[in-house]
Amino acid sequence: MISCELVGSPLDALDADALLVLTEWPIFREIPVTAIASALRLGVVIDGRNTLDHKALAMAGVTYRGVGRRAIPPKTPNVERSIDEVAV
Repeated sequence: MISCELVGSPLDALDADALLVLTEWPIFREIPVTAIASALRLGVVIDGRNTLDHKALAMAGVTYRGVGRRAIPPKTPNVERSIDEVAV
């Protein structure tokens, strides 16, 4: 069953498997990369607006996919995820 929950802040929305960014609003660029990396259960970000710092996310161990960009695997060792598992 698919569900959707409305939350009060972008940080509250990070209690999820992955993050899908569909806006370039400045508030989303202000979220610390470490907060994103630690809050996502699967550590996957799909950035539809290429608004986030993809290099910093990769350094924090996040699998990043930006629309129109090449896949950027996480730079952290011992990451079980594969960039091939994330389709855009």
